[in-house]
Amino acid sequence: MKVGLLVYSSSGNNERVARAVAERLGLELVKVSEPGVRRMLTTVLDIFLNRIPKVTPSPEVIKGFDFVVVFAPVWIGHIATPVRAYLDYIREKQMRYGVVTVSGGPNPKVKDELIKRTGREPEFFVELSITDFLPAGVKPTIKSVMAYRLTDEDMRQLTEKVVAVVSPQLAG
Repeated sequence: MKVGLLVYSSSGNNERVARAVAERLGLELVKVSEPGVRRMLTTVLDIFLNRIPKVTPSPEVIKGFDFVVVFAPVWIGHIATPVRAYLDYIREKQMRYGVVTVSGGPNPKVKDELIKRTGREPEFFVELSITDFLPAGVKPTIKSVMAYRLTDEDMRQLTEKVVAVVSPQLAG
C-alpha cells in the first residue's frame, strides 16, 4: 500500500510533525502552498463563503496514493481552507484518508466538516493541541497559541503519537 502525507502549514508546526513522520516511516510528503501571503481577512472569507483557494501542487498529485494522511491546522473551528481542494479530490476518487492537526484544539466540529467534504469519516483523526505544550503560566489565548512553535521535545512526543496511528495503515 502506498501511503502519502499531504501537509499545509502556516506556522510551520504541522509541517515539522509531518516531515518527522515522513522521515521516520519513509513516506512521501507533498507540501501544499498558496501564491502570495495569506491574510486573516482571506481566511475568514474563505471559511464563511466556502471558498477553495488556489493551491499548488494540484490535487491530482495525490492520485498515486492508496491512503492519504492530511496534516493541516484548524482555523476558526474549520480545517485550513488550502486543503479543501484535496479533500474534494479524496471524495471524488473515494480515496482512503486520515487527518492529523496541530492546532489550538479542541475542535469538535472539524470531523463533521471532513465528513461533509469527503463523504465519509476519516479512518483516523488525531488532534494535537498546542495548549498542552504552552509553558506554565502562559494563558491559552489565540495570540499565545498562534505564536507557539513546537520544541524538540514536543516534536519527539507528537511524532511518536502520530507514528503509532499511521503505522498500521502501512500494513494495508
